[in-house]
Amino acid sequence: MEFTREINHLLIAMLLAFFMVGLSASYWALTGDDTILQREDNPRAVEDEAAIRRGSIFDRNGTLLVESVLVDGFLERHYRIDSFYSATGYFSLRFGVGGAEAAYDDILRGDTLSQDFDAYFSQEILHRPQEGLDIRLTLDSDVQQEIVDVMGDKRGAVVVLNVPDGDVLALVSLPTYNPNALDDEWDDLIEAPGNPFFNRVLQGQYQPGGMLQTPLMTAAILTNQTFDVITADADAPITVADVTLTCAVEPPESDLTFTQAYAYACPRPFALLAQQINQTTLENILVNFRLSSPPSLTGFIIENPEEDPEFVSEVTSEADIVEESNLIADLLGQGDLTINPLRIATLVAAVINEGNAPQPHALDAIRQQDGNWQNQNCVQATTALMTSDAARRIRDLMINNTVAGAASAAQHDGLNIGGHAAIAISGDEVQTWYIGFVLLDDNRGAVVVVVLEDTNDVTQAAMVGGIALETAYFNLRDSAE
Repeated sequence: MEFTREINHLLIAMLLAFFMVGLSASYWALTGDDTILQREDNPRAVEDEAAIRRGSIFDRNGTLLVESVLVDGFLERHYRIDSFYSATGYFSLRFGVGGAEAAYDDILRGDTLSQDFDAYFSQEILHRPQEGLDIRLTLDSDVQQEIVDVMGDKRGAVVVLNVPDGDVLALVSLPTYNPNALDDEWDDLIEAPGNPFFNRVLQGQYQPGGMLQTPLMTAAILTNQTFDVITADADAPITVADVTLTCAVEPPESDLTFTQAYAYACPRPFALLAQQINQTTLENILVNFRLSSPPSLTGFIIENPEEDPEFVSEVTSEADIVEESNLIADLLGQGDLTINPLRIATLVAAVINEGNAPQPHALDAIRQQDGNWQNQNCVQATTALMTSDAARRIRDLMINNTVAGAASAAQHDGLNIGGHAAIAISGDEVQTWYIGFVLLDDNRGAVVVVVLEDTNDVTQAAMVGGIALETAYFNLRDSAE
């Protein structure tokens, strides 16, 4: 009996041991593998990630921008065109992803592919590496390259949109970094002046300064203000929020109409205009333009502005123009309101699109496993920012600006270009803006927004914008033929 009892105990112990082994095997087979793969110290996760053959990235014309290349048995990401560095971003096993690499990471990795039996058998049983899909961006390498070339070592942001489609033709943020050397230069880059990782087009919030003269002109149109009234001493400097504002370029005479003041970006007539328009009307118009709202570019990470602009409850009198006023400061672009280059680009697009702003997008097509490209340019609803009549009148005013004024450096013979150039003061720094468009035909064309930091020379900003518009015009025209 004693011997039998010992045998039973041993048998129970062995059964329990087998049960625990079976339970453990089931755990690791069903869920445990995911748990251990998610551990940061698991080298298998890094090996699996390194083995993924990420899809290539092309521009709208099929120019290869980024590819994965096998070097000494290891896959390396190669970025082929330096003018696209700020747009395509980076992929690093150590530091993650940025730019378009981050925006479309799941597509480039192949995570969007359906996991059928063949895919499961290939990856889980045969342990073949995962393969991603190629993507084609709406960006145009010619436009992008021309902008980077003319920018040189200037610091700032440039964005170009195709209207009415909303295709992003160029996305330039300078200074930038070389993603091919990212792992070696990371420590230096994060301390580099100008913050090269900060995408100024998508994340930048700039003091608008004279850029708000375009919304103010729209407000004047919607409230039936007269533009041919002459303002005496229109070029006189004014002081707002402890900042002295002057015309972007010196006009040929001191007495100007509103149309002329707009061309030379003179602030005094617009400060007077703000006194003549009902405050509620001004607020409603500026809110309708959504200038303080963050822009939207599907997939890209965008930093939200800290807060919306707040207007004071009383409009100051003409005699108080030179005194600090939150309302006047905001309306002249020197208050709490800051704007994003991509957001202002949608406003300019509305000017040549009957008042309707398109939704910007940057993904043109995805190459499926069968080798065919699947277009992603689905038509998206536009946003009404102004009446069609106001849009046409602003368009005519901006075309007039290129004849003489701060934006005249953007003009190119034979092209129907309109624009506006202005200065903004932010603390101890000065920025120049240029917004403009080129028309292909009715309601079709391209728009550009340029912000140059640390300069008050609007001619430089207008020149950059003009070259971008000229290149976009010929490329869009040729592609349509």
